[in-house]
Amino acid sequence: RLLDTIMYRNSREKKERAEEKRRKSLHKHDVNGKLFIIVSLLYCVFSIYLIVISKMMPYTGVALLDAIKEDHHYSYLLPLLWIPVFIMHILKWISRKYFIHNA
Repeated sequence: RLLDTIMYRNSREKKERAEEKRRKSLHKHDVNGKLFIIVSLLYCVFSIYLIVISKMMPYTGVALLDAIKEDHHYSYLLPLLWIPVFIMHILKWISRKYFIHNA
């Protein structure tokens, strides 16, 4: 009888720990997802400003904004730089997966 009580308590504690771990994991993924969406939206707004809006704005007197307005090379480079960065990230990830699962 005592052994059954101990075994039941251990299995119940394991289930509770597993449930708590799952909840923490879901919360972590929820925060990471929201952060990813916010960063993506900020990047899109920044890119649209660099490529389109800054060229139509009048001179403001702020050195950084006026430099962005006059620039015709880096204002296109920075928003388009995500494409090779994204490709390199995928290549790095897949080569790491091959390395780990091949051993």
